[in-house]
Amino acid sequence: MRKILLLAGLAILCCPMVCLAAGFDPQYVGVGYQPYHTPGKGWGDYTQAEIEADMRLIARNFKMIRTWSVEYANAYTVPAAHQYGVAVHLGLWIYPTDDLKTKALINQGVQQAVQYPNMVKALIVGNECLGDVSEAAIIAYMDYARNALKQAGLNLPVSTCQTWGVWVGHASLADHVDQFIYANIYPFWDQASIGNAINQFESDYNALKKAIPSKTIIVGETGWPSQGPPHGGAVPGIAQEQQYFRQYVQWASAHKVTSFIFEMFDEPWKGEPYEAHFGLYTTGSQPKFPISSGAAAANALLLE
Repeated sequence: MRKILLLAGLAILCCPMVCLAAGFDPQYVGVGYQPYHTPGKGWGDYTQAEIEADMRLIARNFKMIRTWSVEYANAYTVPAAHQYGVAVHLGLWIYPTDDLKTKALINQGVQQAVQYPNMVKALIVGNECLGDVSEAAIIAYMDYARNALKQAGLNLPVSTCQTWGVWVGHASLADHVDQFIYANIYPFWDQASIGNAINQFESDYNALKKAIPSKTIIVGETGWPSQGPPHGGAVPGIAQEQQYFRQYVQWASAHKVTSFIFEMFDEPWKGEPYEAHFGLYTTGSQPKFPISSGAAAANALLLE
């Protein structure tokens, strides 16, 4: 019996499709990426080679990323993604008090889409910015991006990313996006226990789906921090982050919901006690837990 189990385990390990089914489908599950994960390093001090090293690591498990900006080291992201065959949902930051800078960044994003038309899949104009900027301003910037794409001869979808609750309160904004909305949904911020996290996620997701039935929902961010004090019933920790990741990617794959896990690396410049600790990988590019299907661990247990 032990020999049979061993052979079965080896067969599973050697079969990519079986491993994929046991874990998550990269057609639907991607990861959020920013380069800024080296402690003490300035945003403009990263090299193209460093971003390429990040992308090589990302490409081991993911086929698509979501970004937030094209500034500083982010300017290297799309070329690096192209090199490793990783699709990009390209984020464009809105500066509330700087219209010229915001439009310049949109133009830069459009130029990257022109240069890498098969890699850039969409433009995401603004992230969790409604309140800092008006709904009318977001719509105007999306229209600006859409027009710039048209002038460049491209027909890419344009959207914006807001928290699911903001979307519910501003459903009319969805009339001005193309095809789909990007929504950030975090059971952690709802103070859900890890045991109830997926149920809480589904509750939020279904409420958004009911409020905006005419658009497809892409989950722009979801995740769980590995460090920090309890947030109500939500307790951070590596084990909790792993549990949420496993459960969520299986849910997204089964429901065919395009999603981006927040995020690839811990970013130390972000705020404590939670924001700096959502990475699947540490600042030193080490995984906090196995990211693949977990078939090896499951079969090792059978052999004991």
